[in-house]
Order: sequence, then C-alpha cells, then structure tokens
Amino acid sequence: MVTKRKIQLDRSALKYIAIITMLIDHIGALIIYPLYVNANFVDGVDMLGDLMPTKAKVLYAVYTVLRCIGRIAFPIFTYMVVEGFLHTHSRKKYLLRLVVFALISEIPFDIAFSDCLFDFSSQNVIWLYVIAVLMMWFIERFAETQEKSGAKIALTIVAVLVACLLAITCDYSFGGILLVASMYLFKDKKTFYWIGCVLSLVIIALLSTWMELFAIVSLFLLTLYNGEKGKSNKYLFYVFYPAHLLILGLISHVLWM
Repeated sequence: MVTKRKIQLDRSALKYIAIITMLIDHIGALIIYPLYVNANFVDGVDMLGDLMPTKAKVLYAVYTVLRCIGRIAFPIFTYMVVEGFLHTHSRKKYLLRLVVFALISEIPFDIAFSDCLFDFSSQNVIWLYVIAVLMMWFIERFAETQEKSGAKIALTIVAVLVACLLAITCDYSFGGILLVASMYLFKDKKTFYWIGCVLSLVIIALLSTWMELFAIVSLFLLTLYNGEKGKSNKYLFYVFYPAHLLILGLISHVLWM
C-alpha cells in the first residue's frame, strides 16, 4: 500500500511564494491598472458601464485576478516576521535590520504608490513590521513575565493598542498589527489563532477592498509549514522589496504620463 506524503513547505519555500505573489500583485497595481485607465478613455472621454471598450474590460479583469493572487503575500510575510522574532539570535540586530530596510524602501514605495519622493501620509509595510516587533518584544519582556493574569492581559492589550495607533499610516494599517498579534499571541491556540487571523483579514478588507479577503488562502498555505528554515535567503526580501518597487514605480510613472 502506497501512502501519500503530505505536502510540506519550509520557511524558504513560503518566502518565495510570498515574493512571487507580491510581485504579481504589484504588477497588477502599478502596470496593468494604468493600462486599464488609459484604455478606458476614448477621444478624451472616460467610458463607463456598457460603453467601456473591450480592451479596458479585459485589462480590468486581469488587474482583478492579479490583485486577488497578490493577497496571498502579506499574511505569509507577517507569519515569517513572527517566526523571525521568535527564532532570531539577537532581537536588537533583527529590529535594526528592519529599520534600515524600512528607510531604504520608503522612497521606492512613495515613488510607486504616491508618485513622489516623499509621502509622509503613508509608509511602507516594513515600518509596520518594525512596530510589530517592538510590540512583541514589549509583550515578551513585560507582559508575559507578570505573575498575575490580569496584569499580563492588561499590558498585552496596551501594547497592541499602542502598536495599532502607531501603524495607522503604514501599509495595511492597524489591521496588519492585529494579524501579527493574532499570529504571535495565539501561535499555540489553534482556534483563537484562526479566529484572530480571519477577523484581522476581514478588518483589512473593510479598510481597503473586498479583494483582501483572498488573503485567507494564505492561512491554509501556512498550515503546510514544517517549521524548518530551508535554504538560507535572509536578505532576499529586504533587497527585492525596494528594488522591484523602484522599477515598477518608474514604469508606472511613464504609463501615467
């Protein structure tokens, strides 16, 4: 009798899935969407509804599919940040690395999504992870060391609320912080983990678009994680994130001209 082997994904494989789906998402947002908008104009008139040209309809369908696929990326990256925090040899170096690459990524992020060099009203997702790591570090050091459960719960809630406030202008906003908190606090409590993660993704969808609900697919992919590190690619995301945003952002700028 042949037994079927369960599909398993290590940390490296999950990162590659997240990077590829993130690239697909940003191609949709930065390349396909401007093409769709341009295709929707006929003789300077924005055609709507039944008057929309076939080319524009096709491009919008492609845009929607790409963005839905792209929803898979964020929860996987978020889970990897929680894993990184739990397994890093130095919390200070891990946090410093995030801060450095958040700074490096800010201009490419602003070029891509705000069409300017500096947009202080919106920050890239790595800043959200910086705040999330500080939140988890505080909970670990001050909340989890409390003997009284009431004090532990109170400090944890305070840490999460403060992090939510700090992350309001970051990509994924406070919904992203709630996702980090769910993955970190309920990592050993399966039912609460799923409830917390799904509710966090619903909040993100309410703050943004219905397409964010497709992020729930990534939670099922994460069930295939085998806990192993896999091939080392520690700096792959940190380098790829600003680099691809800069390239796609510049291309998008040309398409909008």
